[in-house]
Amino acid sequence: MMHPVESGRGHVRESFAAVLLWDVRWGSMKIWSDVAILLVIIGAMSVTAGTQSAAQAVDADAYHKDWSVFVDGGDCWIATGPVLSTDSQVEPSTELRRSDARLFVRYLADGRPSEITFKHRYLFEAGQRVFATIETDAYDFAFLYGNEAFGEDMAYLESEAAQFSLLLQMIRGSEMELRVWSPDESVTTDHFSLQGFAAAMLDVESRCKQ
Repeated sequence: MMHPVESGRGHVRESFAAVLLWDVRWGSMKIWSDVAILLVIIGAMSVTAGTQSAAQAVDADAYHKDWSVFVDGGDCWIATGPVLSTDSQVEPSTELRRSDARLFVRYLADGRPSEITFKHRYLFEAGQRVFATIETDAYDFAFLYGNEAFGEDMAYLESEAAQFSLLLQMIRGSEMELRVWSPDESVTTDHFSLQGFAAAMLDVESRCKQ
């Protein structure tokens, strides 16, 4: 049976809700119960007021556990900060400033999969690599100009197929690790909670779907 977001040519349709329900009902690697589906849908419909996030220049429109929903004109996205950040060159008991790193998922209403972006707390340097891991699945991020960084602090997934695959894993998982590897073998690790991710995506889609 064809996945609801795939056409015969491999293009991706726009409904995140369809992705979520297909993943639940037709059973990928992890099966959700009907109760879990109901809780996700109910959670997506409820909007909780909150205070302005210090890490954002725009007020959040809604909060779903660890994820915030933002709508600013024609731009729609959800975001979260790490729950734990460590650096292999720093004492193990010392945490980095978590608010300086962010994980964004920009909603695209034109049929492409939502765009996942990682904002680092530092400018990336030549030779560094960025990897996202959920359980045993790993994804390689790239930079604006390809595999080498040029004084930027943002990293992206290279293809729509990778975006779609990681989005599915984010629905199923509970935590994602983002590691920045440097040529000197130092590693910066950010742990991002995925609690509320599915509800936040359903919410932003309902607000911004054309």
